[in-house]
Amino acid sequence: MSPLESQVIQFREERFRYERKERVEKGIHAATDTQGRADCHSGRGRFRHGVRPCRVEVHTAERDAERPRGLDLRSGQESLPAGIGFHDRPNSLRPAEPTCAEGRREQPMTPMYRAAFSLLTLFTLALVGIVGCSESSPSPTDPTVVPPPTSTPVPTPTPINVEDLLRRSGEATSRLNTFHFRLEHNDEGSTPFSDTLDIIEAEGDVVSPDRISISFSGRFGGRFAMRASLITIGSDSYMTNPLTGNWEEVPAEVRPLGFFDPQQGIGVMMTGMRNPTLASKEGTEFRIEGDLDVQALRPLLGAVAQDGVVRVEVTLDKDTLYLKRAVIEGRVTASEPDGVIRTITLSSYNESITITAPDTG
Repeated sequence: MSPLESQVIQFREERFRYERKERVEKGIHAATDTQGRADCHSGRGRFRHGVRPCRVEVHTAERDAERPRGLDLRSGQESLPAGIGFHDRPNSLRPAEPTCAEGRREQPMTPMYRAAFSLLTLFTLALVGIVGCSESSPSPTDPTVVPPPTSTPVPTPTPINVEDLLRRSGEATSRLNTFHFRLEHNDEGSTPFSDTLDIIEAEGDVVSPDRISISFSGRFGGRFAMRASLITIGSDSYMTNPLTGNWEEVPAEVRPLGFFDPQQGIGVMMTGMRNPTLASKEGTEFRIEGDLDVQALRPLLGAVAQDGVVRVEVTLDKDTLYLKRAVIEGRVTASEPDGVIRTITLSSYNESITITAPDTG
């Protein structure tokens, strides 16, 4: 049995003892009339002396003789006064409920019973509040600590060795079987082709190892503009007559393969650059700048100055390392003015190109 139930039973027993004592002291008896009904004060259900009696029953003399004997509340003898009775169950402490022919009401609670009822009510409300709070209010939890985002390490790029890059580019370009080229000059610049011919523009194809076909425009004798074509196969060279347009065989020393020979032209220029720097590596190209001694251009241009340095910028393809463009700025020969810029462009790598000897008949 819980402490709360024990306390309630104790209050009930005290209340019963208190009411029994009060009834004994005040001599409560229920009045009866000739029809055997209790006097209930005009049917309002209030009993005399303001005390809630035990179960009140109406008795006549004939009925009293038939009822079991009980304990007399006033004298303690086994006779019951008329109108008062208890339950027939032996040892029962619970009083009978009041009955009334005119009406039925219960008397107000005694102070001790009221205190017990208030205590029980407060205890019940407190218990309900505790349970409700425990169900509705979730227990606080510690906030989840979010670790700071871990930065992804950026790989350190491998430094580019520019000298090695130029060397590998020269080797890759020298392995080309065929390519297309174009030579241009700014303003009035030109490149000497022979003692009497200066080339202003030239465009053609190279087939490794010793075939070249060129179409060019230039000045003959420094004064007359001319256009012609030239084919070289091995040691044989052929050129069109500027006046008639017919193919004619020319001396062996007139062979432009000095520049386009991988070993004597492009290779020497690429490996001869001094203090090269990587100017750009954006997109699909490497752009490298450096200085070049004019003597390194002899396989390309033939007659060059005894000394001097020109500025060179080369552009390489990132994937193949083929030379795409070379810009040469500066005076190369003793006769040309300062500020001449030559641009050489290579394209059409390893495409199918056929060069044959022309008909000189």
